[in-house]
Amino acid sequence: QMDDITYRKAIGKRLQTYRESLGITRYRVAKNGDLPPKRVKDVEDGDTSYTIDTFFAYLRGCDLDLHIYSKESKKSI
Repeated sequence: QMDDITYRKAIGKRLQTYRESLGITRYRVAKNGDLPPKRVKDVEDGDTSYTIDTFFAYLRGCDLDLHIYSKESKKSI
């Protein structure tokens, strides 16, 4: 089973790969999401805990949305 740090690193790597595939800089994510650039790096590196507000600001900075699905029914909640 993955621990919190492993989850953060996996999510951060996936977000960084997506951001880079679009050619968006960390600075642009920070500006669009109203975040300090260091927090963008923190989310992508996954080494440090961050708040849900920081996570959503990062998503906003990349123009991403979060959808939550039930594992069992695969339906959005």
